[in-house]
Amino acid sequence: MANFVNYTQATTLMNAIAGKFAELGGAYIPKGSVAFANLPATPAASQVGWVYNVTDDFTTDSRFVEGAGKAYSAGTNVVIVPTGETGSEVYKFDTLGNFIDISAIINKINAVEAMITGAFDTATAYTTGDLVTYEDGLYKFTSDKAAGAWDSTKVATTTIVELISAVEPDSLTTEQLNALVAILG
Repeated sequence: MANFVNYTQATTLMNAIAGKFAELGGAYIPKGSVAFANLPATPAASQVGWVYNVTDDFTTDSRFVEGAGKAYSAGTNVVIVPTGETGSEVYKFDTLGNFIDISAIINKINAVEAMITGAFDTATAYTTGDLVTYEDGLYKFTSDKAAGAWDSTKVATTTIVELISAVEPDSLTTEQLNALVAILG
């Protein structure tokens, strides 16, 4: 029995090991893939650096640094970290990079593409609201224009981002719009 330690000794040892990992700048310890429901109920000092791959879509709760109510997709990795809160140390999950699903905006992109009539053509008459490309720019007609030469007084420059935002104003989250801007940028 001399080789066994009791619970208090084991906890003290694990806390010391976790402290050493924290001193090293935070080593990650892969713990495998688990369903959200199977994450530790109360992250602890002895688990600092443990990384889990969550196998199902989930919404964060009070155990997360990000706060409750943030949606993440299956495949998101989470790590247990000390929060640095004053008083007794609190340990929580922190999400490690994930992707942003922009599939919800594909219809908007398609709608915007359908609105663009193509490159400006001197043989075509345009009506207010028509969209054309001209010399690497995207323009929206602000008034009707008869066929003929380009007339910059009848157009205003626009961007894909403005057009997508205008298709269904409240259907994009800020995160999705920022992801789209990054893709288009």
